Amino acid sequence: MKIAYFGDDFFKDCFDVIVRRGHVVAGVFVAGPSEYFKGLKDMAQRLGIKVHNRNIDHKWLSDFVRKNKIDCIICAGYCKKIEFDFNTVSSVNIHPSLLPVGRGADAAAWISLLHQNAAGVTFHKISESLDEGDIIIQKRLNIDRLESWDMYMLKAKLTAKEMLTSLLDNFPHYYRKARRQGPGIEWPVLTASERVLSWVHSHEEIVTLIKGFGRWGVIAVISKRYFLVNNIEVSRFEHHLPVGEVITEDKFAFYIATKEGVAIVRSQDILREIHPDEATKLGLPEF
Repeated sequence: MKIAYFGDDFFKDCFDVIVRRGHVVAGVFVAGPSEYFKGLKDMAQRLGIKVHNRNIDHKWLSDFVRKNKIDCIICAGYCKKIEFDFNTVSSVNIHPSLLPVGRGADAAAWISLLHQNAAGVTFHKISESLDEGDIIIQKRLNIDRLESWDMYMLKAKLTAKEMLTSLLDNFPHYYRKARRQGPGIEWPVLTASERVLSWVHSHEEIVTLIKGFGRWGVIAVISKRYFLVNNIEVSRFEHHLPVGEVITEDKFAFYIATKEGVAIVRSQDILREIHPDEATKLGLPEF
């Protein structure tokens, strides 16, 4: 097949599968911050495949599909909605939940945080309504209740690679047997306020929030400043200190009193401090 590939580094192994199976990639499309697709871009350029990083509207993409005689559009982690003449070309999108449950851009985080029973990978047709296209193939994943976003995405990536191999080996069969989705559940985009960690939370709640957002981090309040943090160590310890008080700090870490004990926020686990102006834009309370 001749393929237009949309993606990022999370599912770049899927791009490798397509190339190794002998399919022709007419163009690779990327979006968002460059660090999200550097690996995919490098892979494509080494093969002499043009990488497009631009705003793509319905007309431009439909023209690209027609002029390049594209057989299939495959989307694996692309962060924008793709619009084209849906009925004129085959299409596949990879989604990290068991659709029709878990529609939406933050499905993986919601599964790690709350909805482990919807863990899985779905390959579906791209449609006008986001994540509502016919289901081509899907597979359930088993994850632990406190499994991190990063671990879940690792399992999803490995599973997607296997699924894509099977799909490409018998594409007409799977595509022809795609089934319509029934009524579904869409999960909302997670806001900054839902990423804020409170030191009055139980330690289980703190760990759940940290794992749910993985490498992206949660927002922690330390000494009346907001920090983006992707790991915190907590331990039960009896004390009479005010909750949230910084017990001590050094160049290596903050040591903080929690409702159930103590927490350590190491410098290496602080992604960055959130500037007050940015905090205001995110709707976070002022101190």
